[in-house]
Amino acid sequence: MHKPIDAALDMRRWFLSYHSTDEVIAARVKAAIERKDSASQVFFAPTHMRAGGSWSAQLAQEIAEATAFILLIGKQVGPWQVLEYDEALDKWAKAPSDFPLVVVLLEGQTAPNIASAVSPSVADIASARPPSER
Repeated sequence: MHKPIDAALDMRRWFLSYHSTDEVIAARVKAAIERKDSASQVFFAPTHMRAGGSWSAQLAQEIAEATAFILLIGKQVGPWQVLEYDEALDKWAKAPSDFPLVVVLLEGQTAPNIASAVSPSVADIASARPPSER
């Protein structure tokens, strides 16, 4: 059984996976999570990735330390997102009730094949604004 998105907001370490073309929207998702829970930590590539570092190893480590995974689906799914999702799916398969996978579909998008292997919580949102601000 999957935890509802509101229950997942109680989590403290989020990994936010997105395509570079959706960076602005991903930043809004990050800000929305941090507004909801100021003690949370959200992995966001522009502020957490080391230039010239071993990205694969760092991404795997960040996902291993995360308590929830968000896959942001825009017009494209990038190759890094597929790798990140595969790593998160492996972690979820070992402890599904302890590691929520949250798929966020931007308006007009449908879940790609990589997300169809499981039934994570799906939020179809037009923006990262909280419902009270829409």
